[in-house]
Amino acid sequence: MDWSELNTDLLRLIAKKLGDISNFVHFRVVCKHWRSAVPPSELPPQFPWFIDRVVNWRGGSSEIQFYSLYSNKTYTLHVPEADGKIPLGPSNKYLCLTDFSCMTSILINPCTRSKIRVPYQL
Repeated sequence: MDWSELNTDLLRLIAKKLGDISNFVHFRVVCKHWRSAVPPSELPPQFPWFIDRVVNWRGGSSEIQFYSLYSNKTYTLHVPEADGKIPLGPSNKYLCLTDFSCMTSILINPCTRSKIRVPYQL
């Protein structure tokens, strides 16, 4: 059996059962057919993740750590937009990053890099 020729409907059904974004990413890199069968916009519902900013010895960082309850693993992701900002939490595929020094916030999808500016009001 050639795994790269699995039915697209079956691949979508499998992808919907993946409870961790890392499994979803690994699923999509198997081959071109699997990647095209399930676009990033069809990310299945995820278990909650805990996040933390990794602070280096200079005080700034663009590294964000994600702890997965599903897999009991910690992943570190380079997010250049996080440098100098505080991660306030994930929401619906986006991460809220806030810079309190200039009272600005952005929502960023760490996987696709799509951004939404958030008006900040006191």
